[in-house]
Amino acid sequence: MVERSANGRNFTEIAKLNASNATSYSYVDVISTSATQYYRVKAVAANGAFKYSSVVKVNGEASIDLSLYPNPVQNTLNVQLGQQVKGQVNLRIVDSKGTVVLERSGLYPANTNFLQVEVGHLPYGKYLLQLTNGADFVASGSFVK
Repeated sequence: MVERSANGRNFTEIAKLNASNATSYSYVDVISTSATQYYRVKAVAANGAFKYSSVVKVNGEASIDLSLYPNPVQNTLNVQLGQQVKGQVNLRIVDSKGTVVLERSGLYPANTNFLQVEVGHLPYGKYLLQLTNGADFVASGSFVK
């Protein structure tokens, strides 16, 4: 189980992941907050015994509005940010299972607030798009293909 806390003491379960002999797991928390969050993993054995991981602190980032269209999309997704950003932008698309299906680094909106992303190769389904430029901002939105 993945657990989240706003204060580092009182945790709430936000996801259950099936172990099935995997050596690594991933989960993307899609909360939209600029507050610091704390995370930990609760590993539960088949006999009910459990153990907690170390607590990890994640500092919040400023949030920027964005629009994704057309939605549903066939081939090219238009990404319109609520404001212009400076420097390069990193993009990540996550499927409904929490798996990162597309990741691009070093995109430049070229002094604009608009990007186009080719998603025609993705299977039909629901997705989350996340944009960030490091520690300055984060923007996210969902779309359907």
